[in-house]
Amino acid sequence: MSTAARISVAALGVLSLVGGWLILVHGGFYHSPPRRSFDAVFVGGLPALFMALIQFVTAALAFTALLERKRPRGVALAIAFGLVMIPPALYLAVR
Repeated sequence: MSTAARISVAALGVLSLVGGWLILVHGGFYHSPPRRSFDAVFVGGLPALFMALIQFVTAALAFTALLERKRPRGVALAIAFGLVMIPPALYLAVR
């Protein structure tokens, strides 16, 4: 993987991780429907939880791709998913 690709994948991972935490901490996110409508709708509950999960999985996959250069695939996958998925699970368990 080239340097530019590594930077792009790292940025995707960091931004997805931040996005997932923002959705999780605020209990949802705002969605603005298309077609020139400025009325934002707050999306909470189960759809917000699924969106946060998508963000965390994207971050974990991005970090797995970066870790695969130094570690075997299975080890990189376990490290990335452990570091990305365990803190949100603990946050939800305590909350």
